[in-house]
Amino acid sequence: NLGNTCFMAAGLQCLCHIEPMAVYFLSGKYKEELNTRNPIGSGGQMVKHFAELQVQLWQKTAAVYSPRPMHRKLSEFAPHLFEGADQQDAQEFL
Repeated sequence: NLGNTCFMAAGLQCLCHIEPMAVYFLSGKYKEELNTRNPIGSGGQMVKHFAELQVQLWQKTAAVYSPRPMHRKLSEFAPHLFEGADQQDAQEFL
């Protein structure tokens, strides 16, 4: 339990089950369009973590998936989502 992350899990489950999106990431097509130079972005790090999540979920590289790497990276770029004990909604994550 990472504490107060249900909203993140719900959002990730929704995104991961959009078939065209899953195909886009599993095929590696996203790499052709990755923007690593946006000064207000994450340098492509969030997209890479999401792509790794897709692989782990759909290509069965592991029996279970720990959301810790995604949580850690998201905490770097959107710390307000995890500060304090505030409850968040899935749409805020998305």
